[in-house]
Amino acid sequence: MDTTENLLEQAFPYILWSMLTLIAFGYRLQELHASNGKNPLPNIAACRNGSQDEPTIKKG
Repeated sequence: MDTTENLLEQAFPYILWSMLTLIAFGYRLQELHASNGKNPLPNIAACRNGSQDEPTIKKG
């Protein structure tokens, strides 16, 4: 019984999960950097107001 192979079988899900997490964080960081600090994700309230920046509350 090879202990190295057994260790890799046990650690594989953790290695895979950490790699995917790092890729996701890197992609999110790149999106934030490309948007100059503005939120790159679609903002429903801002779209309804016709603005690309932070949403504003309209009274009346």
